Amino acid sequence: MSFAPREYLRHIADEAASLESATVGVSRDAFLGDPTLQRACVRSFEIIGEATTRSGRSCRPRIRRWLGTRWRACVIG
Repeated sequence: MSFAPREYLRHIADEAASLESATVGVSRDAFLGDPTLQRACVRSFEIIGEATTRSGRSCRPRIRRWLGTRWRACVIG
């Protein structure tokens, strides 16, 4: 099934919001001690990556700007 770029952007936004709400206030130790939360976060990152890939090259710069520092903090942090 092929979606319009806007739908892929919506998927990215939904998953980013889900990641943020699931991990707000969660310490590193608590995260590492919760395999269910880890798996949920990994799945959200997979969905974001897939949606980014399928959104098309023209959308990628906008996605990078939109996610900005928050995305880098998730990946590096």
